[in-house]
Amino acid sequence: MATRKNSSKTAPRRASTRVPKDFPAGTAPAGTRGVEGRALSIAREAYVLTGGVCPLYRAHIYDLLASAPGAGRRNVGALALGSAERVLPYFTRARPNDDRAERLVALARQALMTDDPATLAEARDIAGSAFHEIVCLAPPSAAAAGLAAVSALSEAAGDDPLASARASLTEGTQDDLLDPESSDAARWAAAACRFGENGDETGHFKMCAIKAEMAFWSDWLDRVEALSAGGRRGAARPGTG
Repeated sequence: MATRKNSSKTAPRRASTRVPKDFPAGTAPAGTRGVEGRALSIAREAYVLTGGVCPLYRAHIYDLLASAPGAGRRNVGALALGSAERVLPYFTRARPNDDRAERLVALARQALMTDDPATLAEARDIAGSAFHEIVCLAPPSAAAAGLAAVSALSEAAGDDPLASARASLTEGTQDDLLDPESSDAARWAAAACRFGENGDETGHFKMCAIKAEMAFWSDWLDRVEALSAGGRRGAARPGTG
């Protein structure tokens, strides 16, 4: 499994680290059906306080999206696909002759349209191989956007986006503590926004970069809400959110 050292390019720590205390790790909110319930409201509260959505709250949201009858995998996959599509231009602008991220996004769209086990297994295998090709690319904005596409394909194929981290997630768990090979598309898309808008990508983040990352999380929460509403009416379609 690939590992990497922390560097000055990890996400800047927020001044405020206060988050809600009534949503224990490893439990879904009691009496809640759909993300329109406490999972989303608590994540929004945390976003107001911290400017992001920590892995613990994302894991709860994925669980609730996945619980929609007949639409669970597609809900989670559509959310991931929306994240990857949002940051794809960071990859294509930085690497105009490299179409790997575009092909991964296209495969993710296809995965959302099928229930064939063999096709979904192949998609997961492709995502696993692509990770090792893309993780070391330069510049960092392209690598992060490419990894968002990798994760989107994996999630569209049915992988649990935070599988290896779930047992140890707490409110204080930061994205840079996650195993890169078991991170969700949202984590990478937020990083692509931060690096891409920073311009010089030196790790000394400009205010516009931090604002771009915060805007991503705000839009991500809006997509969660839209998918939740759609999930109550039927299965999500590719590109939803």
